[in-house]
Amino acid sequence: MKHCLSQRFSQPYKRCNIFRVPMPDDTPGRLVAAATQLIADGGEEATSLRAVSRAARSNAAAVHYHFGGRDQLLAAVVADLLEPVQHHRLDLLDSLRRPAPVASVVEALVRPDLELLAELGPDRARVAQLLGRPAEPGTAVAALLERQFAELAARAVALLDVGAPADELLRRLRWVRAVVASILATAPETDDGSEDTVDGQVAGLVGFCAAGLAAQSTKAMPRRAATSTKATSTKATSTKATSTKAQAAKAGAEKAGRAEAGADKAPEPVRAGKAKKRKKTA
Repeated sequence: MKHCLSQRFSQPYKRCNIFRVPMPDDTPGRLVAAATQLIADGGEEATSLRAVSRAARSNAAAVHYHFGGRDQLLAAVVADLLEPVQHHRLDLLDSLRRPAPVASVVEALVRPDLELLAELGPDRARVAQLLGRPAEPGTAVAALLERQFAELAARAVALLDVGAPADELLRRLRWVRAVVASILATAPETDDGSEDTVDGQVAGLVGFCAAGLAAQSTKAMPRRAATSTKATSTKATSTKATSTKAQAAKAGAEKAGRAEAGADKAPEPVRAGKAKKRKKTA
């Protein structure tokens, strides 16, 4: 892969087995190759339509004719580099069987990107930075990256068996991809002296991302607990109110009963007194 990639930049019109390298009569391919080389040399800012057309031995109208504009040309550059990487990711995922180990799924998602970064190297760091930079919403690059993520997520979700709702699992997969994008976006333009191999980088990234991807979901638990506590409290309050009401009703009934009993007994002394008075009179 490294040999083919070096051929891609040093001899842009030869073919290799990994990357599609345009022939001289392939105007769209020449434009993509020229834009890629300009990005590698001076960053995205160097890819004006005039500069690309001049490097591709074409004209600015050709960019609009073949791609529609600069945004679509940049998307073609990203696709030209990432489509082989995407196929590699999908092949790795397809080689797994459900339920797949979380670490294996994460490795399938991140290894191809780290291999690409190693092949690009510091001299092509600006190309890696373009690949990892967040795309502006609504652009052709954003649409391309979203399509690739949708393909990966569909395969990964079907393989994983973790304790998280589907929507949360998708967010976690986006976080994994965001970590990879961050690594690409911060690719050093000079050799930083790191001797870490691709395998070492993959192992560290897999260990970090797999732990988060496999974590037990706690999203709904606090809400259920709060709801349960609230319901219990409401029920207790209602029970207390009912008990108080029952006690009041009972007390009222007892009071009414005592009053009624008093009313029934009140005439007895009066009648007895009158009867005693009549007896004395007689």
